[in-house]
Amino acid sequence: VDNFAGDVIIKADPMAEATVVEVRRMSTMGLGRWQESREELDDVKWTATLEPREGGGDTLQVRASAENPEPHFFRARVLVITPALDRVSVRTTQGDVTVLENQGPVDIETTRGDVRMLTPWPMTQPIKIITSQGSIDYRVRGESKGAFDAASHGGEVRQRCEYGHWRALAAENDHD
Repeated sequence: VDNFAGDVIIKADPMAEATVVEVRRMSTMGLGRWQESREELDDVKWTATLEPREGGGDTLQVRASAENPEPHFFRARVLVITPALDRVSVRTTQGDVTVLENQGPVDIETTRGDVRMLTPWPMTQPIKIITSQGSIDYRVRGESKGAFDAASHGGEVRQRCEYGHWRALAAENDHD
């Protein structure tokens, strides 16, 4: 998902029969510009395509943009529900990112938003989560292992290891 601004929610639901993509366009122009903001919602464009993946299968790519002289007043809330979820890559600004029940590597970047990544599966592939002015909630099974890179500028990254142990933590890490 490549979103110019807004929340992104991606979740696996084994009961789903097909992948569903829902994009909700929003405007934050405020008092006195409501009618104008309603008329300009068409300036928020989005596409969802299936691209062939190396090794077989397809990759869903969702892109949202604002073709408006004042794009900072617009957001696109992206929701993806799929029967199974492997590799996840998300880029957005000014929005929260939630990823539920994925089974593969994760690469998430956002600004002014929190990130929640929760899965009942052991994570054994690289994880990269970056946010500024937001916090990171990362929950995985105890059998998980590998490189986890989580950074927050102006937010929190809390770690608690109930099973196993941390092999290394960067010396510059503190309560922030």
